[in-house]
Amino acid sequence: MNRADSGYNFSEIVIRPQLTISREQERERALELLQKAKALCLVSRALAIAQKFETRVEVNKGSPVG
Repeated sequence: MNRADSGYNFSEIVIRPQLTISREQERERALELLQKAKALCLVSRALAIAQKFETRVEVNKGSPVG
């Protein structure tokens, strides 16, 4: 956060989406979907500051494989 004449301004926003998938084979598709969601997000597109996108995809080891 930076100090400005009118108050404070954000210097960067970090977006950390987390997605849980049922199989490791779905990881590439999950990352593609997260990137599409970022590109379509009206809020993040409206912000005129630097954004860092740190995705996290986990495999739910307890889910039944069908």
